[in-house]
Amino acid sequence: LPCAAGLYAPTSGAITCIDCPNNHYTSSRRESSCKLCPAGFFNDGGKYYKRYSCFPCAPGYFKPHAISSGCLSCGFGTFTSLEGGTECELCEPGTYAPAIRQIVCTAVPAGYYTDTYGSKGVISCPPGTFQDAPFSTHCRPCSPGYYTPSEKQKSCSICPSGKYSIEGAVSCKTCVNSDVNGLSFCPTCSSSVCHTCLRGYEPVVNGIQCYPNCSQVGASNPVKTCEL
Repeated sequence: LPCAAGLYAPTSGAITCIDCPNNHYTSSRRESSCKLCPAGFFNDGGKYYKRYSCFPCAPGYFKPHAISSGCLSCGFGTFTSLEGGTECELCEPGTYAPAIRQIVCTAVPAGYYTDTYGSKGVISCPPGTFQDAPFSTHCRPCSPGYYTPSEKQKSCSICPSGKYSIEGAVSCKTCVNSDVNGLSFCPTCSSSVCHTCLRGYEPVVNGIQCYPNCSQVGASNPVKTCEL
């Protein structure tokens, strides 16, 4: 029986042609059986596509084996941008896929990061760190003299006058009497330590700068000589 493409006659004496089932096809006449669609291709049995050919899985879908019944959705953290895919790729560090059927991975925004393959979501930069660029795989610590008390930050704030901080600080510390040579101060505050006032001077206005103070024993300054 001369069956048309997409149909087949299972025996030589068949009087009717039979439709190829899902995931099968015939591309020529007089076929006695249907062929499986190869990996990456499908046929839905004629519901939407003709049975005389197989069609590639759309981007965002894949079919790993010929015997698979149809195209599958790429899962969270994966993608495929090509037609006829046989597998989905993992999103690289610095990107993520928060939904299924993705054709590309999404860039991690500033203030966040991902450091593994196949990320489904992003990780917030913790307090004391920041990230000002997309596609980031890590967060950067605040430099000495800077701080950030919150997560998801794109930048750090400079310590106010009279305060200082170490690297990765979540807050700033007030300058204190921390040196045997005198009290300390911080004029610019972009520093991890406070400067030391010379003997005969002390910090004023919350440690912003040093001023003469003759109350200290042995003190002297350019303006006057303190009495001992």
